This record gives sequence, C-alpha cells and structure tokens, in this order.
Amino acid sequence: MADNFSESSPGWVGQKLLRRAWESVEYRVNQINWPDPPEIPQWEPPEWLQGFFNLLGALGRLVFEHWQGLLLALLVTVLFLLGRWLYGRYGDRPLSAYGNELLPEEASLIPGTVPSWLAKAQDFRQAKRYGEACRALYFAMLLKLDEAEIIPQRPSRTDREYLYLTQDLPQPDASQLLLETHERLCFSRASANEDLFQHCLGAYQKIEQQVEALVKAKAAQAEVAQ
Repeated sequence: MADNFSESSPGWVGQKLLRRAWESVEYRVNQINWPDPPEIPQWEPPEWLQGFFNLLGALGRLVFEHWQGLLLALLVTVLFLLGRWLYGRYGDRPLSAYGNELLPEEASLIPGTVPSWLAKAQDFRQAKRYGEACRALYFAMLLKLDEAEIIPQRPSRTDREYLYLTQDLPQPDASQLLLETHERLCFSRASANEDLFQHCLGAYQKIEQQVEALVKAKAAQAEVAQ
C-alpha cells in the first residue's frame, strides 16, 4: 500500500506568503526617489587651537622619548626638597653631648655645670671616646660663656650663630675650633683622636682665660662707675 504524501502544508504556505510580502515591500522602497543628503562642510580648528594640539603632541613625544631622564630629574628634585625640609625641621636643634637631639625640656638649657662637663671630657678621653670628649668641652664652653653673661644660652641657637657671636672675643680662633669641631662631629662622618682632643682642650683653656679676663674687666668698670 503506497504512502500518501501531502503536496502542501500550512507552514510552507505561510513562509511563501511572507517571502512574497517582503519582496513586495522591498520593491516599493527601491522605487522611492529619496533626496540626496545635505553636504556637511569640513570643520577646521582655529590656528591657536591647532598650535595647542601641536604643543601637546610635542610634549607627549618628549616625555615618551626621554621619560628616564625626566624621572631622574623629578626624583632628584623630590630628594632635594625632602632634604631641605628635614634640615629645616631638625637641622637647627641643639644636640646633646652624644650627638643626639635634645628633648624639649633639655633644649632650654644645657644640663650640668662647667666642672661636670670638664670631668666628663676627661672620662671620655680615658675611655678613648674622643668625639664625646670634644663635645663635652664644647658644652663646657657654652656654659662658661653663659655664666659670664657674655653669650646667654638660647634654645634655637646654632653653631653658626655662636661662631658669629664669639667674634668679639679677644681670641675668637679658640672658640671657632670648638664650634667647628662640634659641627663636623655631629653632621658628618668625621672622627676624633687624641690629637684633636688635645687641640680642643687647649682651645677651651684659652676661652676660660679670656672669659675670666672679661669678667674682671667688667667688674672693674662697674666699680669705677660707682
């Protein structure tokens, strides 16, 4: 018995109708005489804006070609500014006999007395700690000048300020030696030895003699004035 096949189906008929409808719409759309689109004039930036773009391009090429050198220059600048900031924050603060920054309560006045610092200088010298021994002489000198009311202590005074103020002493080279030695030992890698300590001790003894002479002269002037 032969199979019966249908010559058409609802789905096939529907697809055929849709295809004919789409072809009809496409034909009618193609027959429409559409107007040409309007011409849009080409825009050109003004000269100043074009120059600005050229400058940006040149800067971009410069950065791309020399970025390593620019980065190095930026790093050097940052380190320089950081060094200036650190020096401005800590560089002018007085140091203790051990090269450390004095605490705020210690910074107002140097602790101890002249005899105590001279004794420390000899103790450090016996222990061959010549750097501390020279700094002890330095503090003994500042206390001596303060006690004689020649150069009063100030928390913010630096070695350079003391160096300027001691120029009025009869022999300023002695104080200059102690001040510059203290500055080198605190702010550089310089080291001290027995010879340097003996030079500093001799400088302190000269300062002591000058201070005593100035005190006597001041006392004599006061008696005359009375």
